Amino acid sequence: MVGPERRLTPSDVPPRRRVLQTAAMALGCADKAQWAFYEERVRPAEKVHTPWIEHNDRQVLGGFEYLNTAATTKIDDGRWIAGTPQIARQM
Repeated sequence: MVGPERRLTPSDVPPRRRVLQTAAMALGCADKAQWAFYEERVRPAEKVHTPWIEHNDRQVLGGFEYLNTAATTKIDDGRWIAGTPQIARQM
């Protein structure tokens, strides 16, 4: 909906893929955390399934490890995740 000078997602395939994978991982972490929260705090105590909470917590922590690595690891050209945003280049 916006031109190349304002887009938040790169149009080149490799950086675009990294951005989309990172966004998908963050969304997955949020989703799993929400289900763990729901199970423990909303469901009746007699229906809480602790292994399900632990399963979701492990997946959230694994996703956070991925995101932490993505945020602290520079890609081939020395940039993070997808490079310098267009807006920052204009300043």
